[in-house]
Amino acid sequence: MVGPSVPHNGVTYCKCNPCVRLALRRLTCVRKPATPDQHNDLPGAAALRVEETYKNAQRNFISRPDVKKILDDWLGTAGFEEYEDIPESIRKYAHRPHPKRDLRIHTRDELNASGDMQSRLFVRGVLYKMKMEEIGKIGKFPRMIGDLGVAASLQGFYITELLKYAMRDNPIFLNDMECQVVIDPKPGTLIDVFTKLINPPKRGFFALYSDDACLSIRIDGEVRMFNLDIASCDTSHTGKLFERLVETTPARVRDDMNKLKEQCQLPIRVVDVNDPRNVVVLKPNEPTLYSGSTLTTVINCLANVLIFLSIATSDIRAPSDINDAAERAGYIVTGTKPEDECKTYHQIQFLKHSPVYDTKGKLRPMKNLGVLLRSMGSAMRDLPGTGPLNPRASAFMKGFLHGTYPYAHIKFVDTIKTHFQDATVDQKMHAYVKKHVSHEVYDEYEEWSVDDAEYGQRYGLTKQETDEMNELATYAKLETTIECEAINKVLKLDYGLAIFIR
Repeated sequence: MVGPSVPHNGVTYCKCNPCVRLALRRLTCVRKPATPDQHNDLPGAAALRVEETYKNAQRNFISRPDVKKILDDWLGTAGFEEYEDIPESIRKYAHRPHPKRDLRIHTRDELNASGDMQSRLFVRGVLYKMKMEEIGKIGKFPRMIGDLGVAASLQGFYITELLKYAMRDNPIFLNDMECQVVIDPKPGTLIDVFTKLINPPKRGFFALYSDDACLSIRIDGEVRMFNLDIASCDTSHTGKLFERLVETTPARVRDDMNKLKEQCQLPIRVVDVNDPRNVVVLKPNEPTLYSGSTLTTVINCLANVLIFLSIATSDIRAPSDINDAAERAGYIVTGTKPEDECKTYHQIQFLKHSPVYDTKGKLRPMKNLGVLLRSMGSAMRDLPGTGPLNPRASAFMKGFLHGTYPYAHIKFVDTIKTHFQDATVDQKMHAYVKKHVSHEVYDEYEEWSVDDAEYGQRYGLTKQETDEMNELATYAKLETTIECEAINKVLKLDYGLAIFIR
C-alpha cells in the first residue's frame, strides 16, 4: 500500500488451514433462511432437513410445465447454427480477447499436438484453492476457487457465450413484468436498465446478471425498488437446474452441454497448506456450481430467472411476499427488509453502478464510490516495472482512477486525479491496472459531470460531509491516508466496511 488510501477494516485472508476451513463452509453449509431464527439451535440433521425443503421446492418449480415451456422458448433462441463441436470451437476461438488468452492459445496447441482434443472432460478432478486477492468484511467467509484448468474452461467458453447472448437479446415478458439479462456494464445498457427500474413500463421490471439482481415492482400504485441477493448462491442450485439447462439445448449440442455438467460433479481436492501429502477429497452427490466453472454465469442467471418467474406469477402486496416467491422457487433472497429497501433511486445498485442525473439533467450510471475507496492506493505484490516505487505508484494511480471513473466527473475524484496527471502509464502498467479495475473502458461514450448533492443522496451525505471529503482530496497524494465521516458512510453502504477515524 503506497497511498493515497483509506484505512478501513476490510479483511484479506491468508493461505492457511484455518482460512481454508472457513472457506469450505461456504461450499458445504446449509443456507440461512429468510425467516428469522429458523435455524437457531437446530441439530445438524434437522438443519439439513430444512435445507432439503428448499431444494425440493426448487426441483418442483423447475419441473412445472409452464416454467419448462418458458425456459425452452427462451434458451431455444441461442444461435447454435454455426456451432460445430468443442474441438472446432477451441481451434477457432481460443485466441479471442481474454485475461488468459496466451494460456488458452498454448493449451489449444498442446491439445492439438497430444491428440487429446477429443477427450471427454479435459480434467479428472477439481483443485480447490484459496482466493487471495480479495477484500472482504469482518465475519464474511473467505472464498475458494475451483481450478478446473485452462483446457476445461476452453471446453465450455463458446457454448456459454452463445447462451449468454441469447439471454441478453431475449427479455422475458410475463404478467406485465419484464426480465432483462445484462452481460456487460456498458453505459448505454445501464441507462436503459436504470430508466426501467426507476419507472417500470407496467407492473414491474427485473434486471439481472449472474447472481446480481434488481427489482422494481408496483405495490398499491407505488414503485418499490429492491437490490436482491441470493443467499449462498453457488451452493443453492440443485442438479435439476443443470439438467434443465442441458435439456433446453438442441440435440446436437446436448452431449457437449452434458460434459460441462459432468465437470461440475467431479471430486474436489483440498490440500493441506502445511503438508501437501494430506488431501481431503469431497465427492458431490449431484452437480455443484464450483467458482471457476464456465457454467457459473449461465447457471446463476437461470437461478435469478426462476426467482423472477415466481415473483411474476405471485400476488406481491408486501416485500415479504418477494421472499415467499423466491422460496417457492427454492432460493433465499436478501434485500427486502425495511432497512435494505431503496428509499430513493440513488440506492439502486446494479453491477456496482447506481443511477444519477448529471448537471444537464441526463440519467447516467455512476460507479459506486466505494469501489474506488476500498482499493485505492493498494495493490497485491509489487507494481510492474523497475526503479523507484513512487513513479510506478503514480502511474498505477493514474490508470486506476481513469479506469474506475473514465467518464464521470465528481469533484472528489477529479481533485485526486490532478496529483497524478503527469504520470506515464505504459502497456505493462495498463494491463496490470485493468485487472484491478476489472471492466472495459469504452471510448465511444461522452464525459459528464455530477453534483455532490446528487450522488451524495445515495449515501445520505450532508454538504458539510462532502465538503470535508473534497478538501481531503487535495492532500490525497502518495504515502497519505484519508478518512472522514463521508468516506465511512460510503464504505458502510457499498461494502459493509468501516474506517478508523482518528
